[in-house]
Amino acid sequence: MNLFRKSLALAVVFSMVFAMTAFAATPAEGFNLRVDGETVAFSHHTHVFMSDGEVLLPLRYLVEALGGNVSYDYVDAVITLHVDGSDILFRLHEDFMNRQDGTEFSIVNIDGRTHVDTAFIEELMDVTILLDNESRALMVAGNTRLNRIFELMGSADALDMPAMEAEMASNIQMVATMDGEVVDMDMVVSGTIHIDFANRFQHIFMTTSMMGMDIVSEVYDNGEAMFIVADGMVMMLDSSSFDLADDMMAQFSPVAGIDLDRRFFAGLRLIEGDGIDTVSGEMTIPEEFFNDMLGAMGDISAFLPDLDDFNMEMTIHFNAPIRFSAVFERSTNLMTSMEAFYDMEMTVTVDGETAHIHMVYTMSMPNINYNAEFDTVVPAEIVEAAVDMSSFLF
Repeated sequence: MNLFRKSLALAVVFSMVFAMTAFAATPAEGFNLRVDGETVAFSHHTHVFMSDGEVLLPLRYLVEALGGNVSYDYVDAVITLHVDGSDILFRLHEDFMNRQDGTEFSIVNIDGRTHVDTAFIEELMDVTILLDNESRALMVAGNTRLNRIFELMGSADALDMPAMEAEMASNIQMVATMDGEVVDMDMVVSGTIHIDFANRFQHIFMTTSMMGMDIVSEVYDNGEAMFIVADGMVMMLDSSSFDLADDMMAQFSPVAGIDLDRRFFAGLRLIEGDGIDTVSGEMTIPEEFFNDMLGAMGDISAFLPDLDDFNMEMTIHFNAPIRFSAVFERSTNLMTSMEAFYDMEMTVTVDGETAHIHMVYTMSMPNINYNAEFDTVVPAEIVEAAVDMSSFLF
């Protein structure tokens, strides 16, 4: 084949490639692509596109971010994806591929770059995708990494956990509005938590700084009652936080809800170290999940039968994805440190009265120890000094 005829043949192939853009696609302005928790940097003319509500991703950038590569055979008009030791081939001049169920993938050329729809990526490349319109992020996670993250995040089952000792520190900025009244409050809380899950016992010692005051308090819970020590007073409530947790889980299991959608963790990255795994990044959990959870838990009277006339409704809205970081011991999957940040708004209606609460919350547990030994009995002097406040509060 002489040079002229070869050039003509290549020109025909390229014209077939560019002819694939036979529909209107517009750049999804402000959208960013994150793969395994890392933001993918595009060149100036590369974008995520939208077409008739369908998201189209630049193929080469995505494959390379997943550790693979793309090769183009312009003579035979074939694209080959090399991912995880496997090759996926398809022809450039096709604008679709058939799925196993008979429907089609979109494969299009936009501005000289091959773009594919999210179904193509999920089905052929063993990944999970979460589209978060609010934060303008498209998160792609390789299923091998995502499965490990999900295993770690779901490993904190209280039934299997040993006794735990943890340092804690938190900062809460809260603005509450009700009937035109506004309360603006900043709180700094620090202390130590001891929890023995098997014996249903916990002890919390904390210092709360707010409104120019430092309040030192302790909470004991022996599985039957709670004892609250603050400002020289000891109050006793004839209910346990363990029972409350049991009642809530009996109505609705958050873990079961998360099991239905692993995509919540698609924005997290996994870093493997020497004997440890670090999970960090952003969790995008739809607020519908929390609101469905709250609705499924039913009326508060299910937990406090004495308040059968008490009616409360609550909705939650997150102003940003939850930022999260944790270190896990690989041999046990136990979390050894953790940090979290969220910015949320709650609307609470109690017996027709509505309050709006905006809360920015930062919390850290820099050292979680599972080998600590501590007493699992409420001190006798605390029990003897306690005033039963159950009938007054409930």
